[in-house]
Amino acid sequence: MKTRASNLTPLSLTSLALIVSAALAGTPSLAAAASYYGGGSTYYGNADSLHNHTVGGGVSSASETPRERENPAALVFNQGPKIQVSVDSAEVAADSPNTPNAKHYSQSLGNRFQFYTGNKFAGGTLGVETFNNVSDSLGSLSYLNFGLATFAETIDTSIGLSGTYRFVKPGQGVGPKGENTWTANLGAIFNPHGTVRVGANAYGIDRGFKAVGAGLSVDVNAFSTLSFDASTSDRFNGTVIKPAIGVVALPFMISYGYGMRVGDTSNEFGITSGNTLSLGMQFTPGFRLEASYNQATLFHLGASIAL
Repeated sequence: MKTRASNLTPLSLTSLALIVSAALAGTPSLAAAASYYGGGSTYYGNADSLHNHTVGGGVSSASETPRERENPAALVFNQGPKIQVSVDSAEVAADSPNTPNAKHYSQSLGNRFQFYTGNKFAGGTLGVETFNNVSDSLGSLSYLNFGLATFAETIDTSIGLSGTYRFVKPGQGVGPKGENTWTANLGAIFNPHGTVRVGANAYGIDRGFKAVGAGLSVDVNAFSTLSFDASTSDRFNGTVIKPAIGVVALPFMISYGYGMRVGDTSNEFGITSGNTLSLGMQFTPGFRLEASYNQATLFHLGASIAL
């Protein structure tokens, strides 16, 4: 099997076309934009606007549309239904072409279509993703992505569970040496709607757990967030510490963080190490474009549209 991480497949081009078309359709005129954003719009002066954007490792300050490695408890930030179309470059595993019963890992392009909904007290997501330029003995790499979260007022904490299910060929089982069909992550955020939040995440709970993460985020004002997240492996012998800052400036959102490795991180599974950069533009309250590097995946480009 050969993988080509940089090739844009027809489905990838279709996803990109949908994103660009949505951007052109949702772009306001300069006069409308000046009117909408002028004078410090209450929309952008509201702390909820900070929840549209992931900051740092996504443990204590994940967006309302959390992805892999990000805290699923953030699904409670959703206020109504929306869809997101995205293209992601992620590390995926398939059968090694040279070594029997071994896995080959490579960066490949995935196409995702995801539905989100919520009301500040509960949230959920359901969607599909396919890496159409990679396949193995179980078939193409296609996944069902899901997540649920609820807000417990009595303890001021949101709790969320997210995961994936891999579609396999009919009648094809997954043996002891095969890839797990199900994956799952569990997360919680204390004081999720407040200015100071504490988050925790358990990654890979379908296998006991592969890593755990914790973090603290503070909205220092209505336009900026400071975040400090960390994760460690299941053997507690490798840690990634990631301080970060996120800023909302009129329709633009930007965050930057750096994950520092401590100890052995050869089996890194929690938050990513190294530079993390994400950008977003909120054209209207119902339409947003976003892009990120080395956050949940290596590269991400997506468009979210409220229904």
